[in-house]
Amino acid sequence: MNLLRCPVTRQALQCTIVTKGIKLMMVRKKIILSGILRSSDCVHLVMNGVPCLLVEACIDDLEFLGYHIIHFAEANNTFKTKYSGLNKQSFAGYGA
Repeated sequence: MNLLRCPVTRQALQCTIVTKGIKLMMVRKKIILSGILRSSDCVHLVMNGVPCLLVEACIDDLEFLGYHIIHFAEANNTFKTKYSGLNKQSFAGYGA
């Protein structure tokens, strides 16, 4: 996780693991199936082992984030206010 950076804040991401799994290739390897990556202002998801770092990627998973992050609605509103000019087209059609 040290190599991943938030595309908005450019900060290192902290990972909260929701579920782990085992990937079978040449050897059995433990992987993060789902999780939450955070910077100071942003939240990104890990779904099916893949980090989703697009700003709009979490729009369809607001319920998941609300369940796993305390005060998510407040943080989401703060993000939208602070970064209102960021990629407005990404949020077109989502009521942002």
